[in-house]
Amino acid sequence: MPECEKHQYILPKKSIVSEMIMREIHTQLHHGGRALTLSHLRRKYWVVSAHALVRRCINQCVTCRRLRAKAGEQKVADLATSRITPDEPPFTRVGVDFFGPFNVKQGRSLVKRYGVVFTCFAIRAVHLEVAHALDTDSCINALRRFIARRGQVGEIWSDNGTNLVATDRELKRSIQEWNDSKIRSEMLQVNVLFT
Repeated sequence: MPECEKHQYILPKKSIVSEMIMREIHTQLHHGGRALTLSHLRRKYWVVSAHALVRRCINQCVTCRRLRAKAGEQKVADLATSRITPDEPPFTRVGVDFFGPFNVKQGRSLVKRYGVVFTCFAIRAVHLEVAHALDTDSCINALRRFIARRGQVGEIWSDNGTNLVATDRELKRSIQEWNDSKIRSEMLQVNVLFT
């Protein structure tokens, strides 16, 4: 048995010197655990209530706290009922939004065109259409092409873009008038709830 282990230095638990020695040993051991740190401490020093000092030193070690930290959890709200519809076909409930403008060459001139993205809530499929402008008629035409390609739509969700709000307002006004030709051609055929 080595001489330093036979005649160890006796140190109190609540001493600054004891804490500094403990931190140094803990750092030299590359932030090892409690048992490893305690065994290396007892080779040369005898600290009264050493277990408590080792536990406090490791709990206060910034590097060890970072290594032991729990991974952050994403707080996610429950899915809307319109997104959980396994027995409905794709594009029954969709979200719509406009993006752009894009400059497109038409003949010798450049004209602006906008993209319309329709996203299925259930399977997250995407359908793209081209709109000639950001007005109500272009929005209705893009919606008509979308329905012709993808089939019946149950609900359409949108942000409060002015063209989409105007389309909603125009369709609601047509529903109230009920004799209008626009409502006969648009809403009676497709039966869309516009939210």
